[in-house]
Amino acid sequence: MRNAALMVMACGTLSASMASAAAPPGKPVALADGCAALKDLTLPGRRVTAAIRVAPAAAGTVSAAPAPPIPVALPAYCKVEGIIDERLGYQGRPYGIRFALALPDDWAGRFLLQGGGGLNGRVAPPFGATAAGGRPAIARGFAVLRHHRGHGGAVFGPPLR
Repeated sequence: MRNAALMVMACGTLSASMASAAAPPGKPVALADGCAALKDLTLPGRRVTAAIRVAPAAAGTVSAAPAPPIPVALPAYCKVEGIIDERLGYQGRPYGIRFALALPDDWAGRFLLQGGGGLNGRVAPPFGATAAGGRPAIARGFAVLRHHRGHGGAVFGPPLR
């Protein structure tokens, strides 16, 4: 539960730092500016490792592997990757919870947190495609945060840097 709270706080801080002004309820917030600046954001217990702008994608051109390609177009978004609660664990091995956050340019002020489920060990693309019908959460204006609950390994992803 503590880890989920940390991730929600991280998402809130990251998205708030990108929003230049508050929008009225129901009105999208433009987040196109400020993506690269998130790479330099410092928060206690969190480290941003990448912040890149991702261009819009046509329907069927992006996969949320192991699922099939997403059947609808995806908007432009800022993809933020990082590590929460980074530390040395058993036998001095690096440990931390990797995450990927997608903040769409036209953020609707809504948020979806998804863990790894049966595929913990890797951070899946943050589209919010699971249990969302035919239209993933990011296409509906949600900020989407995915994580691996700290279960990284050689099989599932690179070690912490």
